[in-house]
Amino acid sequence: VDSVESAPADSFPSHIFPEKYSTAWLYNALAQQWEEWLPGFNISASVQYRASYALRAFPGLRIISLNTQYGDAANFWMYLNSTDPDGTMSWLVEQLVEAEKAGDSVHIIGHMPPMRDDVLLDWSRNYYAIVNRFESTIRGQFFGHTHNDHYTVFVETERAGGRPTSIAYISPSVTTFSNLRPSYRIY
Repeated sequence: VDSVESAPADSFPSHIFPEKYSTAWLYNALAQQWEEWLPGFNISASVQYRASYALRAFPGLRIISLNTQYGDAANFWMYLNSTDPDGTMSWLVEQLVEAEKAGDSVHIIGHMPPMRDDVLLDWSRNYYAIVNRFESTIRGQFFGHTHNDHYTVFVETERAGGRPTSIAYISPSVTTFSNLRPSYRIY
C-alpha cells in the first residue's frame, strides 16, 4: 500500500451508516501499512475500526494516535453525530484512564487540532474537556493540518485567564500552501 485517501475527500462515515458507505477499505489499508511501521504493537483492530491506535512506546510513555477526521467540519457524515463518532472519545478516555492508573505519560498525535473554525464545535469541546481532565497524564499533543508553526494553550475554562492545563503543538508543513515555505519542526 503506497498511499490511501478517502473518496470523496474528507468523507469518513462512522459505523452507524449503511455498509455501502463504509470506509473499511481505507482503514484496512491503513492497518496494513501501519503494522509494517509499528510491528509488534498489535494496533490493527483499533485502526481497522476507527483509524486510531494506542501503544506503549516504552515504559512510562504511551502514544495515542487519534483519528481527528471525525472532528472535521468538512466531513458531512459527522453532522449526524459529532459528539462521539464510533466511540472514539470514549475510547480515548479509556486509554487515558489505563495510562493514568499505570502512571504513564501520554503523547497524543493527530492531524487536525481542536478548537478551530474547521473543526466541529461538539467534537472540540469534548476533546478539550478530556484534555483538561487528564492534564497530569497528557504530556504532549502534536497536530498538523494548518501548515503553520504554532501552538494552542488549553486552560481550565474556555475563557481567557484560566489556569493553563496543557499545550498542543501544531507543526508546519513540508508542502507549500498559501504562500508558505516548506518547513518542519523537531520536538
